Amino acid sequence: MSRTFVNRSSTGWPLWFGGHLRSGVVFVALAVATAAAPPTTAAELPGKGTKVVACTSLALEGLFKEIIVLKGLEKLGYTYDMPKTLSVPAEHQAVATGDCTYSFDHWVPMHDPMLGTIKDDVIIIGPAVENAAQGILIDKKTAEANGISKLEQLKDPKLAKLFDTDGNGKANLCCTSPGWGAERVVNHLLDTIGLRDTVDHDQGEYVAMVGDVLARFRRGETILFYTWTPWWLLGELRPGQETVWLDVDPKYCEKDAPCGKSMTGFPVNDISIAANRAFMEMNPAAKAFLEQVKIPIDDLNAQNLKMRNGEDKEADVLRHADEWVAANQATLDSWVAKGMAAAQ
Repeated sequence: MSRTFVNRSSTGWPLWFGGHLRSGVVFVALAVATAAAPPTTAAELPGKGTKVVACTSLALEGLFKEIIVLKGLEKLGYTYDMPKTLSVPAEHQAVATGDCTYSFDHWVPMHDPMLGTIKDDVIIIGPAVENAAQGILIDKKTAEANGISKLEQLKDPKLAKLFDTDGNGKANLCCTSPGWGAERVVNHLLDTIGLRDTVDHDQGEYVAMVGDVLARFRRGETILFYTWTPWWLLGELRPGQETVWLDVDPKYCEKDAPCGKSMTGFPVNDISIAANRAFMEMNPAAKAFLEQVKIPIDDLNAQNLKMRNGEDKEADVLRHADEWVAANQATLDSWVAKGMAAAQ
């Protein structure tokens, strides 16, 4: 069967050192129902006649895992448009209202506070990706030259000034986008540790701002930044080689999201699927399928690295998803089988 994608190859994506912004654009593709593996017929597919609408974040890197999931749902008979791209808070709201069927972007526990008033309309399915780390890093050269290993040490004005990029004498910590769960956590750490007098939390469009971090590093300047895995950046600014994580005593972590053994100020997160409750109750096949989804974080890191190395257009990401499915066909088929069984 064929599928027609919107062609943007002539313009490509706006790029900032490997990040890919797709702000507010809905990418539409016409999907047609296809038959599952014999002996099931198209008429028997549980998703026949039903469309799913996925939401994904503004970074192109997120499309890879979305396409893998959509390919499985297609085998159950569901049709789909390409994912809507929204900010993470907007994704959650769209899932609650039913504008999106699901979002493969719910980090547990970091995004749990976003459920708030929408918890009755959303169910969390997963984890679908495990052991996603986050934290704050500095360049290794500065860390070793000044004996810096802990975020708390930036209470010292002399050490903080090493990371001053705007001339006001305070460290500039790059960066989170307004509305992110990470914004809340970083601000909590600055307040709880008592860093407001020596550290400024620079905020704005993350992908664009972190490009400046990489440029500064390449010029041999100091860097202080927040990031996460899986993402391409730590393939270039590798912890233990170009950079080091700054330790944070777990006592400073949020009370509602304790860090456990994590020393980064963030608990180790799992990435789950936030799904519209009403849709899942009416579509047990889709729900059972999504409950089976497990994508190794190493696979996401490897795909992100391909993008970092130049395979960074939508067509590349779609090919990467095809390659993952081909290499993991038995796994995907087992997820589909669970969905089929739930529809009986």
